[in-house]
Amino acid sequence: TQGNFVYAQFMIQTDTLNNTVIEYPAVNGIRTISSEIESVMQGIFDVCTIRKIFIKLDDAPGAGKSWDFTLRKNGAATALVCSISGLNTSGNASSDIAISAFDLLSVSSTPSNSPVTTRAHISFLVLNI
Repeated sequence: TQGNFVYAQFMIQTDTLNNTVIEYPAVNGIRTISSEIESVMQGIFDVCTIRKIFIKLDDAPGAGKSWDFTLRKNGAATALVCSISGLNTSGNASSDIAISAFDLLSVSSTPSNSPVTTRAHISFLVLNI
């Protein structure tokens, strides 16, 4: 059925994001965070549009520091990027990203100025077509 739904990533792992290198938190929330994108890509088996990303951090990045979270499709960055900086612990961003059946999705987390290490909770608003 066509309509919007939320695809939530529940962080069941205890891993925190590395504050000095780009990492790839698993889209499905089951695997641990990895420095290798291939180990965390999640297959999507239906056509849809990812419309929005929501991020909730356990801890704020700190003054002058930030995290960028980017949706990746088939190993490449998309225009859907959420930045969280300073004392903020949550954020969201919008950009319609068309997904085809069997596309592989992942998220990259990019630190700036060595933010506080933290866990990230990631969700998406998806339009089922």
